[in-house]
Amino acid sequence: KIKDDPSYWQAYFELGVEANINRRYPESVAAFKKAIQFMPGYLPAYVNLGYVLCEMREFADAEAILKRALEIEPRSDEAYCNLAVVYMRTKKLSHAEECLRRALAINPLYANAYSNLGKTLAMQQRLSEAAQVYHRLIEVLPTSPQARAELGALYLAGGVPENAERYLLQAAAAEPPIPAVLYHLGLLYQ
Repeated sequence: KIKDDPSYWQAYFELGVEANINRRYPESVAAFKKAIQFMPGYLPAYVNLGYVLCEMREFADAEAILKRALEIEPRSDEAYCNLAVVYMRTKKLSHAEECLRRALAINPLYANAYSNLGKTLAMQQRLSEAAQVYHRLIEVLPTSPQARAELGALYLAGGVPENAERYLLQAAAAEPPIPAVLYHLGLLYQ
């Protein structure tokens, strides 16, 4: 498509997504930047570019791009969630929490935002609040073994072995198995 029309922004966007999926991050960044060049208001290009830059540990650039996404669409739950991940990785946990709460205010069923909020609260040693968030995540995604795994690991870290065992065993039934669950069960039973 790009050979036929070098200014076809959607082809660049699709190339960026494909390169990201295959972890060819520099190629993905270049493609998303081209898509933005030809379609400057296309929100998904900014959101995806910010994600890829974060994966590349280019946090300042990721933050700037995701803030630009929020200028384009202030109610982008995905932009807030991706910006929160930038803040989580740079240990700006209060900023991460604020972004995640905004994402959830926009979309109260956004499972990834609940997961990241639980991790953010746990990183701040706010284990009781984190547990409440993971319980809400399980309500949103009742069949998610990952949600149960995260809650079980949280209870294990918080010294509540009976709750840890309950949620870890539920998560252990998943196919394919989640390696972290087996690790945490090993810690629990040692």
